[in-house]
Amino acid sequence: RLYVKRGGTYTVVVTGPNGCSTTRTARVEEGPSITIDEVKLTDSFGDTNAIEVIAYAGAGVVLEYKLDNGSWQGSNVFLDVVPGEHTVYVRIEGQPCEASKVITVMDYPKYFTPNNDGYHDTWNIWSLKNQPNSKVYIFDRFGKLIKQLSPAGAGWDGTFNGKPLPSTDYWFKAEYIDPKTGLNKEVTGHFSLKR
Repeated sequence: RLYVKRGGTYTVVVTGPNGCSTTRTARVEEGPSITIDEVKLTDSFGDTNAIEVIAYAGAGVVLEYKLDNGSWQGSNVFLDVVPGEHTVYVRIEGQPCEASKVITVMDYPKYFTPNNDGYHDTWNIWSLKNQPNSKVYIFDRFGKLIKQLSPAGAGWDGTFNGKPLPSTDYWFKAEYIDPKTGLNKEVTGHFSLKR
């Protein structure tokens, strides 16, 4: 068995124990290689999260796309993508070889319900969890600092000095590094505490 990595004409000579040789020549064609040129994401912390994959494998080559463990599709656009780390895959239609790229979708929860039912009990910007140097500040409507968080931590439980705060909107400021540009960024927004 012979493995080659580049196209071309290859000749194999096999010599047996009796000294006789057999020669075989084969032409190996290279298949098109796939390049993922860009993965376009909606602006960090947008209202909806969409991904567009820009890939190329040669003129007329039909590609198909997959997000994480989803199904292959003909469209290069994925809508309503949940925040966090994802892998996009591209392959030539019906072929097993694929190219992939890891991307991070940034967003934050619009509400949380700290009632200890196991669902949405704390609030944090989970999509920043892989950036331990990021800082998240939570303020009340008067601008008073309520809590400083690490995105890698457990999140805010809706209390101040051990006492539950009322159901209302709270504001946040997050300082982080944008994964698309590598630049220091700051984002502000608000979310609801619902009891």
